[in-house]
Amino acid sequence: MTRMVSLTVGDPVPWFRLPSTSNPNYNFDTVGGYQIILFFFGSTQIPQSAQAVRDFCAMQSELAAQEVPFLG
Repeated sequence: MTRMVSLTVGDPVPWFRLPSTSNPNYNFDTVGGYQIILFFFGSTQIPQSAQAVRDFCAMQSELAAQEVPFLG
């Protein structure tokens, strides 16, 4: 069953699981208590999504220094 949840910046994210490149059943509660960037971009075939991913990739050292992971 899929449930829509509307979140704004700073809201706690409900626990959920999704496949990732490193784990087919990644539990997002493992990053509980941390500030993260969670980005559902659809597809990098969409130019705006591809640009957003490139922008986040360019910021990786800055995000790592602040211990803020990007999950997209």
